[in-house]
Amino acid sequence: MGIKEKAKEIFDIAAEPTVDIVSSMFLEGVVGSVVPGAVSAVLAYKQKRQERNYEKFMEITNERCQELEDKLEKLSEVSRRKFITEYFGIVSDYVLDEKQEEKIKYIVNGFINLASIENSKEDFVLTYYDTLKELRMVDIAVLRTYKDIDLQLNDVMRDFDLDEDQLTAVKNKLVRQNLLYYVDGSAIMDGTMLIKKRTHSRYGLSGYGDAFLKFFTTRYI
Repeated sequence: MGIKEKAKEIFDIAAEPTVDIVSSMFLEGVVGSVVPGAVSAVLAYKQKRQERNYEKFMEITNERCQELEDKLEKLSEVSRRKFITEYFGIVSDYVLDEKQEEKIKYIVNGFINLASIENSKEDFVLTYYDTLKELRMVDIAVLRTYKDIDLQLNDVMRDFDLDEDQLTAVKNKLVRQNLLYYVDGSAIMDGTMLIKKRTHSRYGLSGYGDAFLKFFTTRYI
C-alpha cells in the first residue's frame, strides 16, 4: 500500500480531500510529494524510514484529529493559513528526517500545540524543532525528570542502561542545548543554594527547558 492510500485509510477518506481541515492538509501534502520517492537503491532504506515516520505521524495526529481541528478553527484566517501552508511543511520535514520513530509522538504534540498559538513566529518553531532534532529519547527522558515529579532518574538510568558517566554526558549535552543549567557554588542566596524548579546532582531545569517540555510533552489548554 502506497503512502497516499495509507493517508486515505488513516483519515478515512473515500476520495480526494474532504472539507475537514486536517484530513485535507495531510492528503494534499502527500499528493504534493511531502514524502519523496527513492531515486536509487541506495536511498531505499531512507525512503522506508521516511514512510514509516510519516505513517506514524498521520496515525498519532489522527488520534487527536478533533483536538487539532478545534484549535485550527479558533485561529484567525491568517494564522490558520500560515499553519497549513508553512508550518505543516516545516514539521513534516522534521518527521521525515527523524532517526528515532519513538520521537514522532513529541513532534505531533508540538505540532498540535502550535495550533494553539496565534501569530506564531517561524524562528520560534524552527528553534524548538531544531533542539528536538538534536536530542535522543534518552536525553528527553533525563530532561523530563527535572519537571515531572513522577519520573525518577534511577528509573531512567535502569530503562536506558546508563552508568554515571553516561548520565553526566547526557546532562552536559542538555546544558549545551540550554535546557539545563549547572548550579555551581556561585548560585548562593541567603546561605542557601538557589535552585530553579526541580534539581538533582547540581543541575537544574532552565526556563527554556521548561518551555520546551511544555511544548513537546504536555497539551496546551
